[in-house]
Amino acid sequence: MKKGLFIAALGIGAALNSIGYFLIGLHAAAALFHHYLLRDNTLRRRLPHG
Repeated sequence: MKKGLFIAALGIGAALNSIGYFLIGLHAAAALFHHYLLRDNTLRRRLPHG
């Protein structure tokens, strides 16, 4: 019984991991899209003024 629950938890964790990496990639792609294609200040406003 416990082994099946452990396997299910690993599957859910792997799925959440994949979703998280996909969202990180989507966020980075959107930032680059704004910077290079739309040429607006969205990415520059997010960078620290150092």
